[in-house]
Amino acid sequence: MKTGWKILLVYTLFVIVWGAFVRASGSGDGCGAHWPTCHGDMLIKSASFETAVEYIHRASSGLYGLFVFFLCGWTFFSKSPSPRAKLAAFGVLFFTILESLIGAKLVLSELVGQNTSNARAIVMCIHLINTLILVASNVAVIFFLEVKDMFKSGVFLKYTLMRWLPVLTLFMLTGISGALAALGDTLYPSESLIKGFQMDFDPSSPWIIKVRSFHPMFAFLLTTLVIWFANPKRVFGTAFVILSLTALIVGLINLVLLAPIWMQLMHLGIVQCLWIVAVFYILNQLVQKH
Repeated sequence: MKTGWKILLVYTLFVIVWGAFVRASGSGDGCGAHWPTCHGDMLIKSASFETAVEYIHRASSGLYGLFVFFLCGWTFFSKSPSPRAKLAAFGVLFFTILESLIGAKLVLSELVGQNTSNARAIVMCIHLINTLILVASNVAVIFFLEVKDMFKSGVFLKYTLMRWLPVLTLFMLTGISGALAALGDTLYPSESLIKGFQMDFDPSSPWIIKVRSFHPMFAFLLTTLVIWFANPKRVFGTAFVILSLTALIVGLINLVLLAPIWMQLMHLGIVQCLWIVAVFYILNQLVQKH
C-alpha cells in the first residue's frame, strides 16, 4: 500500500509539471471549450500540437483520478492504516475531485490560452493552493502509514505549529506570486531583462506584471526562514535547506533567461520537491519520538 501511494506522489509531480507545460505552451484551449471531451470526442485520431498537449494532460489526469480512487478504497477498507492515514487519504480524494472541477472551470469558462482576465488569475491562484494541499495530503498518507508515533501534546504541539506557520504562509505566498509571475511571463513576454524590469514598474502595465516582482522577494524570505529554522543534522532538514537554495538559484536563472518553458518546468519541479520535503519535515516535528 505504501508503495502505491509513493508511486502516486511521483505521478502527481508529472501531472503538475505537464499542466504547467500546457499553460506555458499556450495549449490550454487545445480541446476547445469542451470538458471532459476534446472537441466533443473522447478519442482523437489526428490533432495539432496544442490539442495533443492538452489531450495528454486530460488523459493523464483521468488516469490519476482512477489511481486515487483505487488507493483510497484500498486504504479505507484495510484494517492496518491508522485513522490519520485514512483521513489524509480522504483529503487526497477530496482535493483531487476539487482539482478536476477547477480544471473544468478554466476550460469551460475559456480562462486559458491568451485570456488576460482577472478571473483567470484568481482561478489559477486557487488552483495552485489546491494543488499544494493535494500534494501535502499525499505526503501525509505516506507519513502516517510509516510513522506510528503520537503527536506532541499541549504546548509543545502549539509551539511547533506556531513556529512553522510563518514558513507555510510564506510558501503559499511564494507559490501564488510564482503562479502569477509565470502567467504574466506567458501573456506578456519580455524582449530583455531590462525591458522586463521596466514593465514591472511601468504604471501602464497590467497588474499581473506589476506584482511579479514580489515573487523573488517572497522566495528570498522563504529561503532565509528555512535556513534559520531547519535542523541540518536531520536528513529532511538538510534536504529542506539544499532544495530551498536550489529553487532560489534556479528561479533567478529562470528570471535572467526570460523564463523559457524548459526552465519554468524545471523550477516548478524543484519547488514541488521542496514542498514535499517541507511537509515531511514539519510532520516529523509534530510527532513525539519515543
